[in-house]
Amino acid sequence: MTNSKLLKQSKQVNIIDQKSRNPLLLLSEVADSVVQTVYVETYCSLFEELLEKNCDPNCKDTRGSTPLTVLGIFMLEVGHPIIYLLIILLLKHGADISMHSKDHVSFYSLFKKCSRLYPTSSEVQDIQDFLQVPSLLCLATHATYEIRDKVKLVSHLPKQIKSYLNLD
Repeated sequence: MTNSKLLKQSKQVNIIDQKSRNPLLLLSEVADSVVQTVYVETYCSLFEELLEKNCDPNCKDTRGSTPLTVLGIFMLEVGHPIIYLLIILLLKHGADISMHSKDHVSFYSLFKKCSRLYPTSSEVQDIQDFLQVPSLLCLATHATYEIRDKVKLVSHLPKQIKSYLNLD
């Protein structure tokens, strides 16, 4: 049975493993090794099908990594055009650029670094055109992240803020 047929029969695309990774996050983790193989077309269609089936693009594993942060790291390390296309797909499906991993990495910070390293890259420009100006939430999260140890002392901190700052 092909992956596409399996997905059509599956009702649960957000099932997670023991490390809290959903299928989209698992696919993101192997992107660097797949993009330069003959399987890249199948990989991309599977990635897109998961997003179309509403697989959570903001799934966080036990390290706090999301599909977007994983691909953001590959954007800097590998720089393959397919990585940029996958990033735009995630962004179009609501991936959050301001979520931080426990390694203190967010897609926003990775993208800022990438845009400084490759200012004339058309792929970087495509992402910049999609993102336009970061949201106030994104900018506030990044400004607050450096002092998150002090922020966690605030009583009654909303769950969403705790999640963004990896305080839970």
